[in-house]
Amino acid sequence: MNFRAQTELISAFLALSIVAGVLLRERKRRLHWLFAAFGGTVGLWFAALFLRSRFPGTVVWSHLASISLVLLPQAGVRSLRAFLNESAPRPSRLNAWATGLGIPLLVLSLSPYHSHTAARAALSVYVVGHFAAVVWELLRQTRKAT
Repeated sequence: MNFRAQTELISAFLALSIVAGVLLRERKRRLHWLFAAFGGTVGLWFAALFLRSRFPGTVVWSHLASISLVLLPQAGVRSLRAFLNESAPRPSRLNAWATGLGIPLLVLSLSPYHSHTAARAALSVYVVGHFAAVVWELLRQTRKAT
């Protein structure tokens, strides 16, 4: 097992362990559920990457890695927004745009074309763009608050 596979396995184990710890709490609020969804998505992505490297002929792990990568920014943004303003969760245009763009990427992740260069590039732009837009929105809210 190479270093990358070991890293993916340890990362999956850590993320899923944190999720288990959050879910074992007695009283769970909306924030806990959203954080568990984010951590579970991260753990699923790392586990799929590990299994894809261990069983390279099996396409299902590659599909699972792509699907979890589409869901990762969705879960991360919702978790972060709930953490910052738990009392008033309001829908944002960013979430609507991300969901609108995420659905075709989810379909692409399930298709046989998910491993083509253009599909991977679109998925990368989606994930990085979504997190960059969230950081931009957080900076804007911070400047507005001060």
